[in-house]
Amino acid sequence: MKNTVRKIIDNHKAFQALLKSDAWAADSSGKLHNKALRLLMDSGIAEADAYEYIHEEDSDYPTIGEALRATRIERGLSQTQAAVQIGISLPYVGSVEQGRVPAEKTADKINAWINKNV
Repeated sequence: MKNTVRKIIDNHKAFQALLKSDAWAADSSGKLHNKALRLLMDSGIAEADAYEYIHEEDSDYPTIGEALRATRIERGLSQTQAAVQIGISLPYVGSVEQGRVPAEKTADKINAWINKNV
């Protein structure tokens, strides 16, 4: 990541406030992490740079894609089965698991599915 991009992110007030909030550490669903990525991307930061920055700040935290994949495997489901249950397309499940940042509505669907007791 270029230093200029890092400086922009370091000075992004809304993002930094979110990163330092008490809710950030308690965000087991990944919703705030997804919101943080969207904040940066809406500011013109490339998705890969935003993702890299967040993972540098919180490397122990799973991404929404990692949580999706882990939950799917834990439940013994294929990507197709998970896609049907979540209500999104099969290619979208695969792309989120590979690191794509889902839109907020889709992230909400995924988070609801991850947090659903089976």
